[in-house]
Amino acid sequence: MSEQELAPEAMGAPAGPAGGVLARPAEKEPARRPEDASARDTSASRSGVHSGADYALPAGTAALIREAVPENTAVAYRSRWRSFEDWCRDAGRIALPATAQTVAAYLAHLALTGASRRPRPTRT
Repeated sequence: MSEQELAPEAMGAPAGPAGGVLARPAEKEPARRPEDASARDTSASRSGVHSGADYALPAGTAALIREAVPENTAVAYRSRWRSFEDWCRDAGRIALPATAQTVAAYLAHLALTGASRRPRPTRT
């Protein structure tokens, strides 16, 4: 698949200025506010801007996530993530936050190079 076939316009997304992509308008649902929501609102949540709290992961939550992933899986995840970061660097792309087109191009790269079909190590 060529870069052109992976272009947002080819995937049905409307083109924006300078070849960028315009987001499709989301269908809005009527806003629902519990009666006590105003007591919980912060200026950041009212403005729609993320605050540090949105990016903080409580220690207990992080521990649960770590414990839920077997060590071999975590090692595989780290290896695959490094491969993606290396490919992004070599391709002049940004790994995080990755665009849908970057992910699609990486998956095409894996499919075309056979990298996604690497044999698994055998256990002895």
